[in-house]
Amino acid sequence: AINSGLPLITFGTGVEDPVFYQNQQGRDEYNTLMADWAKLLNRQPFVFVRGPRTAALLAGYGLNNVRVIGDPALTICDPQTRRPRRRVGINLGCDGKMWGRQSELNASVNIAVQYLIDAGWDVEFISMEPADYPIGRAMAREIGSDRIHVTRCAKKPSAVLAQLAECDLVIGQRLHAIILGCGLGIPTIALEYRPKVADFMESVDMMPLSVRTDAVTHEGLIAMIDDVLARRETISKQLIERCDAFRQTQREAARLTLEYVESHLKCTPRNQ
Repeated sequence: AINSGLPLITFGTGVEDPVFYQNQQGRDEYNTLMADWAKLLNRQPFVFVRGPRTAALLAGYGLNNVRVIGDPALTICDPQTRRPRRRVGINLGCDGKMWGRQSELNASVNIAVQYLIDAGWDVEFISMEPADYPIGRAMAREIGSDRIHVTRCAKKPSAVLAQLAECDLVIGQRLHAIILGCGLGIPTIALEYRPKVADFMESVDMMPLSVRTDAVTHEGLIAMIDDVLARRETISKQLIERCDAFRQTQREAARLTLEYVESHLKCTPRNQ
């Protein structure tokens, strides 16, 4: 787009973590790729990114036009006051690239879910991708309780938001299950399967509620659950304030983007 003379803005994206990239790819080409990207991004007037870790990585390659605006998915969230329902939303699943092993993570979460059910909580397993659904079904079969409800991947974002809005707590692995939970003001425990999860959780000042998936134990997860539920209202208020600030920042970023595109188009000769 840049080489063709078209206006280009980066809006709310992230950057691959070097340690994770090299761990997964098994080769050290990260610096070469990042240097190439830096040359392109430095030609943009604005580089709007998801979180502070992305901003710090880009700054290390000489970019000075970076601004953290949070994840754009926050904009579709409408946090509202909700009465407690004693319902926990669970999401598990990824495409295989993660810290640790999915099977070990599933086993730890299953034990934590049994703990919640024994304490009288209902559990809604929310599939963000089709591959998540079999994990939820396996969980339901193993635990064998009618308090677990497993849903297939919804076709519309509004349906996912409606499911999450019924929950008092979210425990999520997929990035956008975590983002939407936080965006709705719901206390959310993030199962950090990739560094991009930590990038987002740091952006909303919730790193204590993030745990790498290769470090998850059922004992640690249950302790986090108890802590979050004890502070649910306080955490919810903090999330709403932080995400509201990002929603305002994103509106301003959208305004700047529109102004840039319009001014660029006015200065670009049209083919007759």
